[in-house]
Amino acid sequence: MNLTDEQIKTAFTEAKLAAQALAETPDKGASNFDTVTLAHGMKNRKLASLAGKCGLYAHTSRWCGCSHVFINFSTGGADRRTKMNEAAMNSLTESGIAASMYYQRD
Repeated sequence: MNLTDEQIKTAFTEAKLAAQALAETPDKGASNFDTVTLAHGMKNRKLASLAGKCGLYAHTSRWCGCSHVFINFSTGGADRRTKMNEAAMNSLTESGIAASMYYQRD
């Protein structure tokens, strides 16, 4: 990923808007912890910091043996959470950031 800090912040802001477009999705189904995850060569704490500057909650953690940044773009706790985070993941991917999803049902 060869994006500047400003390009990354723009990508996060666009992803946030894509997620917010689904904020009225019915929030039915099982509670879950579905969230966007990033694993990159650049320092993950820097990515988490840039996400925070865009008003997003982000934290770093290890998953599957690698350090990841987990960013929640949602306002729900079930189906809405999944749909909003998937929209954000797709937006980030279109912006050149290799994003994926962490899925976990409660």
